[in-house]
Amino acid sequence: MRKRLSVLFIALLFAGAGIVPAGAAEVVSRETIVESLWQPISGGPAIDLAVEFRIGSAKLTKRARTQLDELGYALSDGPLRGAEIGIYGHTDASGGARNNKRLSQKRAEAVRDYLVKTFSLDPALFDTFGYGEEQLKNTRRPNAAENRRVEVVNLSPPKAQDDGAADGGSEAITE
Repeated sequence: MRKRLSVLFIALLFAGAGIVPAGAAEVVSRETIVESLWQPISGGPAIDLAVEFRIGSAKLTKRARTQLDELGYALSDGPLRGAEIGIYGHTDASGGARNNKRLSQKRAEAVRDYLVKTFSLDPALFDTFGYGEEQLKNTRRPNAAENRRVEVVNLSPPKAQDDGAADGGSEAITE
């Protein structure tokens, strides 16, 4: 399993057939994404972003692109600029395990490719992996839409805060 340097993640939900599930949130703003992905490593809050794919497809819907635009802006500027990001695909349990693994990988790659192309982000900053149905979010309902998601993880260590001392805070004593 891949070592994750950040305990904070975003679960990006896929809605089947381009239909937003009941209770789906509005597009999450880039400010909220930055706040959620750049908390001090302390188990900060997770955030669900609606990233829609048709069932059995890795093609992004218009609504998915709108949400990914907010993520892209967050990754392009401010504290997340240049951060290494993990994009991990997940599916529900419908379909065969081998197909689901392949589909989840394609979805993760579709998210990465969109961010790289649209925001001119360095593809080397992204790690993609498809888990298929191995890590269901809702184990009681294996075919639930909430299981079809992409997890986005900040893999970069937190940037040191600038306290004004270039030498780490020590001050030389001179006489």
